[in-house]
Amino acid sequence: MSEKHYRPIIKDGDYLVQSKKNSNRVIGQTRNAENKNPDIIEWEEVEDTDYEYELAKMAHEERMAEVQSRQSTADAITSVLNLINTTVTFLAENPESWKLLLI
Repeated sequence: MSEKHYRPIIKDGDYLVQSKKNSNRVIGQTRNAENKNPDIIEWEEVEDTDYEYELAKMAHEERMAEVQSRQSTADAITSVLNLINTTVTFLAENPESWKLLLI
Protein backbone atom coordinates (compact mmCIF):
# COMPACT_ATOMS: atom_id res chain seq x y z
CA MET A 1 0.00 0.00 0.00
CA SER A 2 1.37 3.41 -0.94
CA GLU A 3 1.67 6.41 1.31
CA LYS A 4 -1.29 8.80 1.19
CA HIS A 5 -0.79 12.46 0.42
CA TYR A 6 -3.07 15.36 1.24
CA ARG A 7 -3.39 18.93 0.08
CA PRO A 8 -4.93 21.67 2.23
CA ILE A 9 -7.95 23.49 0.87
CA ILE A 10 -7.15 27.11 1.63
CA LYS A 11 -9.38 30.10 0.97
CA ASP A 12 -8.05 33.00 -1.12
CA GLY A 13 -6.02 35.37 1.04
CA ASP A 14 -5.38 32.77 3.75
CA TYR A 15 -2.03 31.04 4.25
CA LEU A 16 -0.62 28.12 6.22
CA VAL A 17 1.19 29.03 9.44
CA GLN A 18 4.97 28.55 9.48
CA SER A 19 6.25 26.03 12.01
CA LYS A 20 8.20 27.54 14.92
CA LYS A 21 10.24 24.35 15.31
CA ASN A 22 11.21 23.83 11.66
CA SER A 23 11.44 26.70 9.17
CA ASN A 24 10.96 24.32 6.22
CA ARG A 25 7.51 23.24 7.41
CA VAL A 26 4.04 24.60 8.02
CA ILE A 27 1.48 23.51 10.60
CA GLY A 28 -2.14 22.55 10.00
CA GLN A 29 -3.53 26.01 10.71
CA THR A 30 -4.24 28.97 8.49
CA ARG A 31 -4.20 32.69 9.07
CA ASN A 32 -5.97 35.41 7.14
CA ALA A 33 -4.79 38.92 6.23
CA GLU A 34 -5.71 40.08 9.76
CA ASN A 35 -3.52 37.29 11.21
CA LYS A 36 -6.52 35.49 12.70
CA ASN A 37 -7.50 31.83 12.47
CA PRO A 38 -10.39 32.02 10.00
CA ASP A 39 -11.55 28.40 10.25
CA ILE A 40 -10.42 24.81 10.56
CA ILE A 41 -8.95 23.86 7.20
CA GLU A 42 -9.96 20.77 5.31
CA TRP A 43 -7.58 18.45 3.52
CA GLU A 44 -8.17 16.46 0.35
CA GLU A 45 -6.40 13.28 -0.65
CA VAL A 46 -4.36 13.61 -3.84
CA GLU A 47 -2.83 11.12 -6.22
CA ASP A 48 0.94 10.67 -6.07
CA THR A 49 1.32 12.43 -9.43
CA ASP A 50 -0.71 15.39 -8.13
CA TYR A 51 1.39 15.43 -4.97
CA GLU A 52 4.68 15.45 -6.90
CA TYR A 53 3.35 18.21 -9.14
CA GLU A 54 2.33 20.29 -6.13
CA LEU A 55 5.77 19.81 -4.53
CA ALA A 56 7.47 20.92 -7.74
CA LYS A 57 5.09 23.89 -8.05
CA MET A 58 5.74 24.94 -4.43
CA ALA A 59 9.51 24.66 -4.92
CA HIS A 60 9.25 26.80 -8.06
CA GLU A 61 7.14 29.42 -6.25
CA GLU A 62 9.67 29.54 -3.39
CA ARG A 63 12.52 30.03 -5.88
CA MET A 64 10.58 32.79 -7.66
CA ALA A 65 9.87 34.55 -4.35
CA GLU A 66 13.59 34.40 -3.54
CA VAL A 67 14.49 35.79 -6.98
CA GLN A 68 11.96 38.60 -6.55
CA SER A 69 13.37 39.40 -3.12
CA ARG A 70 16.89 39.55 -4.55
CA GLN A 71 15.64 41.71 -7.42
CA SER A 72 14.00 44.11 -4.94
CA THR A 73 17.30 44.36 -3.06
CA ALA A 74 19.20 44.94 -6.30
CA ASP A 75 16.69 47.63 -7.32
CA ALA A 76 17.10 49.39 -3.97
CA ILE A 77 20.90 49.29 -4.24
CA THR A 78 20.71 50.62 -7.81
CA SER A 79 18.46 53.48 -6.68
CA VAL A 80 20.89 54.44 -3.90
CA LEU A 81 23.86 54.32 -6.28
CA ASN A 82 21.97 56.46 -8.81
CA LEU A 83 21.19 58.99 -6.09
CA ILE A 84 24.85 59.10 -5.03
CA ASN A 85 25.93 59.49 -8.66
CA THR A 86 23.44 62.33 -9.22
CA THR A 87 24.60 64.09 -6.04
CA VAL A 88 28.29 63.74 -6.90
CA THR A 89 27.66 65.00 -10.44
CA PHE A 90 25.69 67.98 -9.14
CA LEU A 91 28.38 68.86 -6.60
CA ALA A 92 31.13 68.52 -9.22
CA GLU A 93 29.27 70.90 -11.54
CA ASN A 94 28.38 73.30 -8.70
CA PRO A 95 31.38 73.52 -6.36
CA GLU A 96 29.82 76.41 -4.42
CA SER A 97 27.17 73.94 -3.19
CA TRP A 98 29.81 72.22 -1.05
CA LYS A 99 29.80 75.25 1.22
CA LEU A 100 26.10 74.73 1.92
CA LEU A 101 26.73 71.11 2.87
CA LEU A 102 29.51 72.01 5.26
CA ILE A 103 27.46 74.58 7.18
